[in-house]
Amino acid sequence: MIEYKMKPIQFGIVGIVLQAVGLVAFILISNTGVSALGKPIVVGLTLLGVTLLLWHGIKQAKTRQAALFVLPALLALGYVVAFHVVGALGSPGLLRDMEFTPEYLLSVSRVTAIVFLFYVVAAMLLYFVNAKKTLIRKT
Repeated sequence: MIEYKMKPIQFGIVGIVLQAVGLVAFILISNTGVSALGKPIVVGLTLLGVTLLLWHGIKQAKTRQAALFVLPALLALGYVVAFHVVGALGSPGLLRDMEFTPEYLLSVSRVTAIVFLFYVVAAMLLYFVNAKKTLIRKT
């Protein structure tokens, strides 16, 4: 089996792309007649992709801090970048409230914190599943 080692910058870029593609797909499917069925599927597939990326990153992480804090931080920041890039390139409705005021920056920081906490919880679960799997394999 070929194993590919991913650097943190590559992890972050892949995270941005995955989340941006999911956001674009969500926007596109929202404007169709199958949005009631399509939106949950798009969200589920995006979460699956990000979860697999996080799993891959955790398996390669050299330290617990990298696995539980750096990777989730990269994904959370990637979400904010993806949101703003998609808004700037093709969905200006996403950025209609964008003003560099303290209120806007506070709102973005709150969303980033919530997304970060979500990814930290996911990383913890995946980290401990991976640790248990490794222990079982060693015995």
